[in-house]
Amino acid sequence: MKGLFYKDILMLTRSFKAYLLMALFFIVLGTIRPNNSFWAIYGSFFFVTLISSLMAIDEQSRWLSYCDIMPLRRRDIINERYLLTLILTAVLNVLFLILSMIFRSADRATVLVSSGMMLALSMLASAISLPINVKFGTAKGQMVRMAVIIVMVGCGMFIINYAGEIIEKLLQVKAPVLLAGAAAAIILVFGLSWLLSIRIYEKKNL
Repeated sequence: MKGLFYKDILMLTRSFKAYLLMALFFIVLGTIRPNNSFWAIYGSFFFVTLISSLMAIDEQSRWLSYCDIMPLRRRDIINERYLLTLILTAVLNVLFLILSMIFRSADRATVLVSSGMMLALSMLASAISLPINVKFGTAKGQMVRMAVIIVMVGCGMFIINYAGEIIEKLLQVKAPVLLAGAAAAIILVFGLSWLLSIRIYEKKNL
């Protein structure tokens, strides 16, 4: 599996250098400007979506077809993708927290909320996109992801318009419990996504 990590890191640094720098720029921008944490969250989300770009290159080069003759299990390839996603997300959050301690030491609450949003959105986006890419491929998967995003946005708008006041009251009363529940739910969704991707890929014809 070390070889898989080396290959993907090499591809990221060589083929997507401009995108990496752009994502890091957004992270730094969201750190040094206290009222623009959105940019840090966007940078983290953008960074993790590069995993889909790596998968697209593997498909175009037919590299995955050669993996079946290598001493690799199919689940090892999926495990590497998910572990790489977690590593990239963790590295970005550590970078965000370090820079925030330097530039935004008086705004700890906002920093923690932004960091939590970065983790949550990155893991949720990966949990949705990775199984879709494994099942349909990155080209067809893009259309499926757009449909899923439209549904999620619609649900979000419904919640904001009709359940916003209820959620706000619940947060005021039991915020720690709700946050812990949300964190557990995201971890559960990510884990189920991981298992689903392994199951799909082990049965897929390449």
